[in-house]
Amino acid sequence: MHLELGEISTFIVSLPKVAKEPLHKISAVELLNAMRVQAFRSIREEEVLKVIKSISENDQSVVNLSKIIFPLTYKITAKLLLAVVGDVVKLMGAFNIADMFPSFKLLEVIGGRRQKLEKIQ
Repeated sequence: MHLELGEISTFIVSLPKVAKEPLHKISAVELLNAMRVQAFRSIREEEVLKVIKSISENDQSVVNLSKIIFPLTYKITAKLLLAVVGDVVKLMGAFNIADMFPSFKLLEVIGGRRQKLEKIQ
């Protein structure tokens, strides 16, 4: 579908496969860069401490680590994705007059969204 929003032509893709491919690339690049890994250290530490605590409270002498590691990895990845995507969605979902009139560069500076997005990145 094609929409004209102010001065911007917008194409809307409704096929899930077409929409998921760019998201996969974005998530791989954004979640795995060195600064992002360091920034989310507290999330990883929190989840690992929970696992260590649950193992130490377990009365059994044998622990199946494969049943622990997979959910741990899943929880950490999910929290990281939610943090990154949540920040971007908040900024991109908000109305910004500069989106309607991109030729007026002053509106972009006044809105401040570009600076906020660069900070997230």
